[in-house]
Amino acid sequence: MTSANQSQINRLIKEIADLRQAEARETRKEADIQAKINRAREAIHRTSNISTLLSKSKEVERATNDLAATQKKRADLAGRVASKSKELSMYQERQSREAERERKKVADEQKRLIREREQHEMKSQMRHGFART
Repeated sequence: MTSANQSQINRLIKEIADLRQAEARETRKEADIQAKINRAREAIHRTSNISTLLSKSKEVERATNDLAATQKKRADLAGRVASKSKELSMYQERQSREAERERKKVADEQKRLIREREQHEMKSQMRHGFART
């Protein structure tokens, strides 16, 4: 496992967490804007004053535009989370392959050492056996 790979994984995990926090902030902002729109619409239904009606209508229009911008930003954040998650998955898969290669390398080395030891013991026994005859 390379430390560069692990640092990339750590970086991506942090970036994804930051993006999700930003997403949560935008979701709260959407809810606040929607509440503002609802209050303004209620005020429109309650009033008969033309000036208030126009003012609240403009408020609804501005808030609706803000809501659309916030939704667009949240969708962008969700796309970035998906992209970073895909990248994270790639690094994790790479790390897993590297770890498996390392495990195989260690196992192969252990097998080689065992074979060498067995061969050495066999040669040693053969020498001792020949020396007695």
